Amino acid sequence: MVSKQFTTLSMLLPIAMIIGTSLTIYAYQHSNELLAIMLYFFGFLVVIILIILAFRTSKKSR
Repeated sequence: MVSKQFTTLSMLLPIAMIIGTSLTIYAYQHSNELLAIMLYFFGFLVVIILIILAFRTSKKSR
């Protein structure tokens, strides 16, 4: 006899595969916009990290 958790997981697997495939197709179709958003996000993140590091080193040198 199969456990209840295994049965639930085996029923949810096709749903997860459909969601994953749909997200992949969407990301492929809109890759230019998503790439631009990711570049802006990571660029902004790097600038923030560099500003934080600059303030920390200036406080230590005082």
